[in-house]
Amino acid sequence: MMSRDAEGTSNYRTLEELNAALDSDSFWRPHRSYLVNIHHIKEVVPWFKSSYMLKMNDKKHTEIPVSRSQIRRMRELFNL
Repeated sequence: MMSRDAEGTSNYRTLEELNAALDSDSFWRPHRSYLVNIHHIKEVVPWFKSSYMLKMNDKKHTEIPVSRSQIRRMRELFNL
């Protein structure tokens, strides 16, 4: 689990549990291994084979892949 400036652990056992507890207007699961705050996405970058990568607005400029199954939701979120 990662926040904007710190890393740590969570009391939630799965991302599904954490995702269910968070506001769906602010949090999105672009890939099965990631859950992001959409307000901290810096950039959406086209990637290989019609896929996309999210560049986050954190100290490490973390890059998070968008799964093929989430591309439609990404386009809805960002009006692409």
